[in-house]
Amino acid sequence: MGNNTKVVETYFRCVDGEDYETLEALFHPDAVLMAAGGGERRGERIMSFYRNVFKKFPVHSDAPTRILEIGDTVLAEIHFTGRSATGVDVEFPAVDVFDLRDGKIVRLSQWVDTAALERKLGAG
Repeated sequence: MGNNTKVVETYFRCVDGEDYETLEALFHPDAVLMAAGGGERRGERIMSFYRNVFKKFPVHSDAPTRILEIGDTVLAEIHFTGRSATGVDVEFPAVDVFDLRDGKIVRLSQWVDTAALERKLGAG
């Protein structure tokens, strides 16, 4: 297991534990977050994104099921389970692609079927 994989594993522990201080420290100061359906975020908007997501999903688990490290890029297949703030249980696959430099996340793109998620939330 490479150092970049260790950073990504720490990322998932922080996300699940809502450890925003440690999570923020994993991102490079010039990092870019590309969230599915939400466009590009930089700086303080990255941590605001996480806080807002977890207000919508107060019960959540992002469980990486497969992690591939190729140089400074790490790909993680994820199984998300959670409950929305309105009480709807959801479960879906996702993919995160991390680009790292010197042990920091410089770019993270998140891929999920947002239309399917919206349908699940609407059905609840």
